Amino acid sequence: MQTFISRSVLVPALATDEQIVDAVRNCPVCHTVETDTIAATDTEGTRIRATLKFPLSFKTCGYNYALNGTENHLAAALRLLAYQEFSAVALLDVESTEEGYRFIFGPENLG
Repeated sequence: MQTFISRSVLVPALATDEQIVDAVRNCPVCHTVETDTIAATDTEGTRIRATLKFPLSFKTCGYNYALNGTENHLAAALRLLAYQEFSAVALLDVESTEEGYRFIFGPENLG
């Protein structure tokens, strides 16, 4: 289910103390997972490593050739969150990085 988030827009040069306090107070706790590809070797196939920034955690997953590259990275990120026993999460942002992807997850009840 798609979720739309309403947030205040801050103009950096004009933001008041009140706007800054309000923005921080209304910002959800989010989790960042970064992924990168581990190239195949003579003994192992291509793998995706997912890294959760806090609490610091890693998970390496095999490459699923039924999925495309982005989907494999998202699947690895979700496996890491499942391993950490996260409940349902909302995918808030996806960024391509030099090594793979950066996924930002937030609570499922945003909106």
